[in-house]
Amino acid sequence: DTMQLFEPPVRNSGIGGGKFLERSKVYKPNSEEIYTYLDLYVGGTIEIHNRTFEMTEADEYTYTYMENNKHIFIMADHEVLLKSLKAQISGREDAIRTAFIAMDKNGSGLLSGAELEAALKEAGLKFTRHQAMSLKRRLDKDKSGTISIDEFLQALGLAQ
Repeated sequence: DTMQLFEPPVRNSGIGGGKFLERSKVYKPNSEEIYTYLDLYVGGTIEIHNRTFEMTEADEYTYTYMENNKHIFIMADHEVLLKSLKAQISGREDAIRTAFIAMDKNGSGLLSGAELEAALKEAGLKFTRHQAMSLKRRLDKDKSGTISIDEFLQALGLAQ
């Protein structure tokens, strides 16, 4: 129910990095409701003191903690995303398969996290960056930073 906020330093931006906010309860704009863990996920935005912040990444400990407690952190639950994607692709299976294969520019049969997100967007599917990252982390069994297109399509039930 409290948060502390740090901004990373950005060279030559004129804005010094460091602590932006001491640990405290932070209220949503024009509301008596405080920000909670449900508001904090990669790709999400929060507004504090008339400044908008986007969560762009998290450390390994945070990702692992959220994935181990996916009943609380629903954005880290890859199974929820897979169910949502399966519902969204119903009737468009061939177009979806084509979009993912087309995203594999080098023909390796593998997609990076950025390529996975781009393929999901290109296919017109709704998801959050955190969900895509959790899915990639789950399907990246060898921790190479890539996922197999075939394994991904199989997880969606689109394998041939």
